[in-house]
Amino acid sequence: MIYFLTEHGRIYTMKTTDKYSRADLLEALRNNKVVVTFTKVDGTVRDLYCTLKNDLIPADKAPKNEKPIKENDSVIRVFGLDQSNGWRSFRVASVTGMIIIND
Repeated sequence: MIYFLTEHGRIYTMKTTDKYSRADLLEALRNNKVVVTFTKVDGTVRDLYCTLKNDLIPADKAPKNEKPIKENDSVIRVFGLDQSNGWRSFRVASVTGMIIIND
């Protein structure tokens, strides 16, 4: 892991590896804001500012647990914190970078 401080005083953690496990991604997402870099199906690279931390997801957007969503181990569904401000997903195998935002 690499730690660095930004000009705004925020501490970021960047995990450097060739592969990211589903478990590592989920742990980071459930406890932090994360920027996940991945390659989309069309070949473009996307940075997604996202989380799975419950207190960061607006109540009206939080899962209602009315009916369970079928899990797909190759895909992670996250809440986007950027302008999308909604649910997004990415394939675990397509992840090329992860920055954990500790603020």
